[in-house]
Amino acid sequence: MKTSLLKIIRKMRYIFAFLLIMAMIFVSDILQIKEVIIPEVAALVLGMWVLERQMWNANRIRIVILMTLCAIMGVFAVKFLPDFIFLRVGVCFLFCAMGLIFSKTDLVPIIPTALLPVYFNIGDYIYILIVFVLSLILVSGQKILEKCTIKPKKEFCPIEYKKRTVTAKYLKLLLILFIISVIPYHSGHLFVLAPPLIVTFVMFSNPKSMLRKKWKAVWLTLVFSAFLGAGACYITANFDVSIYITFSIATIAALFMLEKMQVFFSPSLAILLIPLILNSDKLAAYPFEIVIGASCLIISAMFLFKKNVSAVL
Repeated sequence: MKTSLLKIIRKMRYIFAFLLIMAMIFVSDILQIKEVIIPEVAALVLGMWVLERQMWNANRIRIVILMTLCAIMGVFAVKFLPDFIFLRVGVCFLFCAMGLIFSKTDLVPIIPTALLPVYFNIGDYIYILIVFVLSLILVSGQKILEKCTIKPKKEFCPIEYKKRTVTAKYLKLLLILFIISVIPYHSGHLFVLAPPLIVTFVMFSNPKSMLRKKWKAVWLTLVFSAFLGAGACYITANFDVSIYITFSIATIAALFMLEKMQVFFSPSLAILLIPLILNSDKLAAYPFEIVIGASCLIISAMFLFKKNVSAVL
């Protein structure tokens, strides 16, 4: 296939991803329901629609089931567990870990899907429905793109985890997260450990990950996206500029940055959207919390998970 045609096809995939992100914002604005904006959907759309190869080893049915189950877990944690953030985060994190192990996938974006209700105290069942519908849109869109040869197909190959080894690893990850989170959680600066940063921590805990060689670029994409998202919301709130204009510019800028840097780190797009569901009084601190959190979690993962121990057979 000619290079010029490949470039056109890639631009088309970017446009479709952009339209889905803006559609979430539009529906949320019209219905006045913040739960419509699921930041991790932006991460998934990058990995499932834009990139040549899907970032995660998971088929479509597993994506829908895992996303929905984790949304249920998040809402149930808010409704039925004691109002103690360490407990709720711990239960949700371990539930997602077990979901990954038993589904034989590495779909780590399910973790923020469960944690988002905990961070924003979402106890409404509509969140589960929204996650389910958006998951269906993601997998249906991917199927259409593949049928139209706009995106290559990827075969699913189940991951045969060594259950004891990988369970021990997730318990270690959770313990480290709890130690790091003591000050942020008690001081109210939750987004030092924003859900997409927890995904970042999990991804960097793999000693074989190529991301480790680009850690500075990854850190920059996270920080830049945080300032873009917070800046877009600030301009809309203080200068009466439409959210559609500010977030169109912010989203295009984020996608342009990822393309130019060739660091397609999907949690960056989730970081971009979180300011849309933040209270205005927390907006100014948000990007600085991301700076601190991204620095601590990336460095911790790289130093504490050095051994090249495989989690699979």
